[in-house]
Amino acid sequence: MGILCVVSSWPSHGTRLAHSRMPQIKLEALGRPYAYLDPASGRKQARRPGARSALVVVCHAPPAFVYLHYVWAARASTTEITEQVFFVHATFSPVQIAIETAGQQYLLYSHLVDESLRRGIRVPLVEGKQYSEDAKDARISESLQPLIAQGRLVIQSHQLEAKQELTDYPRGATKDILDALAGAISIMPKPQAVLGHQDPRQAVLEYLARAHVPLHIRERFERL
Repeated sequence: MGILCVVSSWPSHGTRLAHSRMPQIKLEALGRPYAYLDPASGRKQARRPGARSALVVVCHAPPAFVYLHYVWAARASTTEITEQVFFVHATFSPVQIAIETAGQQYLLYSHLVDESLRRGIRVPLVEGKQYSEDAKDARISESLQPLIAQGRLVIQSHQLEAKQELTDYPRGATKDILDALAGAISIMPKPQAVLGHQDPRQAVLEYLARAHVPLHIRERFERL
């Protein structure tokens, strides 16, 4: 899998990316992925010139990491966004692909639904929860800060744009990837706290089940 980065200490004391080889994160052990698309709208571009559409795929990685599987961001046409959504569906088979549908963004969601029917492909499209631009800043902090404080957010070393937005937040020129990442985390199943659980081993097994980790991986852990 190569070099991964564990994000830590963000944003109040400056983002740190700890580079390390993490053999415990293996592709066959990853949970089912969830995808989130935050399309650039006219209103979004008016408030943040250069705003882009962003699509991310995240999943749980045992024992308790959130792994950024795929990230894409661009000032793209409807056709380009559509192809990205179908690429993500074909490549990662996410449980859900949630899409922001505020204002004119709903037109893209409607187009994707129609296009999936036209192609005869069942794409798990859902409408993402709506947030104002100001509320999105709060969502980014609330979704990412706990993961980062616990050293549980893992990104890949080649995901340079994601690294840059993490490093520059909240004063960076763009935060499109962070918007989408926070949205994706919001639709993932939430692990229950293991601390204080009467049976920590059972708590971990329940967490792995909620994260849709493959059965043979859970059974292997159970035999340890």
